[in-house]
Amino acid sequence: MSALEFLKKGAKSLEASEPDPATALAMVHDLQMELCDILETIADLLPDRHDRRQCAELSQTLVPLITRLHRFEDDVLFSSALQRSSVAEPVSRAIKRFRGEHSEDEFRMEELSELLRELGRERQPENPEAAGYLLRSVFEAVRRHCAYEREYLSSLLEEGS
Repeated sequence: MSALEFLKKGAKSLEASEPDPATALAMVHDLQMELCDILETIADLLPDRHDRRQCAELSQTLVPLITRLHRFEDDVLFSSALQRSSVAEPVSRAIKRFRGEHSEDEFRMEELSELLRELGRERQPENPEAAGYLLRSVFEAVRRHCAYEREYLSSLLEEGS
């Protein structure tokens, strides 16, 4: 199974299996870390050794995948964290921040999807340095976001599981 197939299958199984909130958070983050690893590999292989087919496929699935994971977090995990917390105001502020970062991530993913489409068509990007920078800025931001979410939400979601 390719990494891309793993991502698609993982997103579907997450919604179908309805795991406890702490497990679901770990699953969402595992999928996002796998995506980051794929993006890092593409960045490392620029300017001309990247897998064009993988880039073309990822350009089609990237935005729907991230949007689906974010909606799951927003609708299921964040509401669960709010229900389990005895201090609603700080948790509410943190969740507002996470949702804002989701919007920023989705905007970056749109941009990245265009780059991946280009990488899927052409052997070398027009500007390899800019392409590498965009890829790295996206996967580094996603990794930071997941680390902060995990640090902040894990204990809340484990309470009452």
